[in-house]
Amino acid sequence: MTHFCILTLLLFLQTHVAVDSMPHRDVWDFVSTVLTLALVVLGGITFWEVRRQAIETAKAAEAAAESVKEMQKQAVLLERQAEATEKSVKAAADSVHEMQRQAAILERQTSATETAARAAMTNATAAQASAEAAVATVRQMRGSARRELRARVAVAGARRIGEARAGSYQAEITIRNFGKVTAYRCQCKVALVLRTEDCVEFPEPRVEGDEPSVALPPGGEFTMVRSLPAGTFESLQHGQVLARSHGIYIYGKVTYRDGFQSGRYTEFRLKSSGTDYSLSRFSFNKSGNSAG
Repeated sequence: MTHFCILTLLLFLQTHVAVDSMPHRDVWDFVSTVLTLALVVLGGITFWEVRRQAIETAKAAEAAAESVKEMQKQAVLLERQAEATEKSVKAAADSVHEMQRQAAILERQTSATETAARAAMTNATAAQASAEAAVATVRQMRGSARRELRARVAVAGARRIGEARAGSYQAEITIRNFGKVTAYRCQCKVALVLRTEDCVEFPEPRVEGDEPSVALPPGGEFTMVRSLPAGTFESLQHGQVLARSHGIYIYGKVTYRDGFQSGRYTEFRLKSSGTDYSLSRFSFNKSGNSAG
């Protein structure tokens, strides 16, 4: 723009000099030549400046084009990154949905497992109760079997041998197996004594040598005889027993084993006085009788 203004001024001066004052020809030629050269130089400088600016503009345009290409590349990359990000987001969303679906499945499975566990616990409790009931039933049945299917050896009865009178006194006692199985190794010791009506202490029966040791089948029995010592049951004793101030006692113990291999026993004590004495019989005393 500056060069254009200078060129315009020179043209104006040339024209003004030519019109307003006409110097001598030599001066004018010189001035015209100088002005012409100045115009040529100025034109060359202007051309060179315009060319330089055109080159710089072209370079700027080329750089701008390269920048546009780079921006386009960046835009493509950004678009690709955006697509990749979108895909990643979609994949993440799909993964979240899948995790939610799996969580729902696990929740349903957990609920089903808890329900099954509660049902299993209920069944286990019922099975345990059933097992306990079965065990109790078996124990009861075994207890019943032991009570029912066992030997029961006890006194079947006792009596005086002979009439109710003073003199020698003999009594016999019968032992019987009232149970449903055989009593093995059945042994019995018996004693016969005269004591007061309220006597509670009795000596251990002595071994007489006739004590049995037998296997006693169901319903089987044996009899043992015992006597009072000679001269110990006379008229005085006869009257005391009849009056019930004294009594004749037959007592002892039976031991045996039954089919369950259990050691069992029966202790017995029978008394004869008053009416029983008159009838030559014995009745169970109020104490001294037990079994196990």
